Amino acid sequence: MACLMAFVAAVGATSGTYQLVADARDRRRFPPPGRLIDVGGRRLHLTDEGTGSPAVVIVPALGGDVSDWIRIQRELAANHPASARFPSRF
Repeated sequence: MACLMAFVAAVGATSGTYQLVADARDRRRFPPPGRLIDVGGRRLHLTDEGTGSPAVVIVPALGGDVSDWIRIQRELAANHPASARFPSRF
């Protein structure tokens, strides 16, 4: 029984380590679009397009994602600066 417990613990530790390494590698290989800005010690993920005035800020709600709004952001960017904020997941 002790051998089985040690095996399960070793497999769990190996799996966790692999996931941490893979996550770090993926963050380097596939950086998110846009930029991170610091607002009061919190990092917000924004995408920016367009120039001019007034600025339009898109904040997806109800479980939506910026990718749902990218087409609208690009259309707005033809005449206005348009920023979209990625929601905080964690």
